[in-house]
Amino acid sequence: MPVSPSPTATPFGLWDLGGCNCATVKIIVAGCAQLGYPGLTVQVYASSGGALLYSGTTDSGGAVDTGIRPSGTYYVVITGQGARWQSYAQAVSLTSSRTVYNSLPLVAATGYGCIASCLQPAAGTLHYTGPAGTLTLNGSGTWQDSGFTVQFSWSAGPTASLYYFATGFRYSDSTPTCPIGLSASFADGSTVTE
Repeated sequence: MPVSPSPTATPFGLWDLGGCNCATVKIIVAGCAQLGYPGLTVQVYASSGGALLYSGTTDSGGAVDTGIRPSGTYYVVITGQGARWQSYAQAVSLTSSRTVYNSLPLVAATGYGCIASCLQPAAGTLHYTGPAGTLTLNGSGTWQDSGFTVQFSWSAGPTASLYYFATGFRYSDSTPTCPIGLSASFADGSTVTE
């Protein structure tokens, strides 16, 4: 004779269907201009030297969902960003949420600075080639050669900008060419590169 389930059996719920919709620790790794950085390896440890809780790669928007449920302080290591960035390995307080991501901003390495709307930082020293000759641009100054004057101001801080003046022609670009390999060409045939 068939046996019927007991009326006191525990019914299955959303957990059994994979429908938890639980809050988890979500991370977005931000490069310059707070743009999400894709393709980086993110590792989350219980503590420095502690157990590895999560390892994965950021998606096209720079995000990962670690699946870690409790909010807390974790040790996070981010790799793959290259020499233009400082290394990232530190204890971080992370919040568990269904929809909110914890932003972990990268910091440009010494000698590099972020440019508005560019993911990668640019070199703080640029090279000018043009009618005035070849010059190194790493601050501001004026050069004159055979009556041709070049005046520039280049800063690679939290926001980089390049201003270029030559014989009455003024060029200003607060968003030079992205990504790596900053290069600008001017109407007089001169160029500025990293």
